[in-house]
Amino acid sequence: MNTTAIAFILAFMVSAIVFIVLYVFSKLTSAIPDDDRQYMDQLPPALRLVWPLVRLLDFHLTSRISLERLERTNTQLNNSGVSYMMTAEQFYAVRIVSVFSFCAIMYLVFTMMKSFNYTYMVLAGILGYMYPAIWLRDARQRRIKQVQKAMPMFLDFITMAVEAGLNLTGALNQVVQKGPP
Repeated sequence: MNTTAIAFILAFMVSAIVFIVLYVFSKLTSAIPDDDRQYMDQLPPALRLVWPLVRLLDFHLTSRISLERLERTNTQLNNSGVSYMMTAEQFYAVRIVSVFSFCAIMYLVFTMMKSFNYTYMVLAGILGYMYPAIWLRDARQRRIKQVQKAMPMFLDFITMAVEAGLNLTGALNQVVQKGPP
């Protein structure tokens, strides 16, 4: 057989594979419902870049996670103040994207060094899985510090409102409406 014919057949097969992959990817993404983030917090810039992939994994993969784990993660998201940014299912999708990102970065490093080590690749995957949990813990600690810093001022406002004649419920409403964010 002629080498030109072989090259033509090979190019046709590669383009067919690319077409099939793009078709399957478009079908997977078209099944995802629209993301209504009107009442959600702003995403961090790095997370905003990979958010379509997070939504894809959230819709297709995270439905297999047990309800106990989702509830525990939802509690952690509420405690850290991130529950208005993402759901528990999306957090697990972020973990999956993080694993692949860390492994891809490690593979890039190995390619530049012209060597490969499976141990470091596994360690990169473990670090990628743990990084969102570390970020969540740090967000919780930042929120605790902010609450501790703002608590005395809010207690003073509540005390002044109660001394002015409001009951506790009215004082709390007044402080929330008129106080600092």
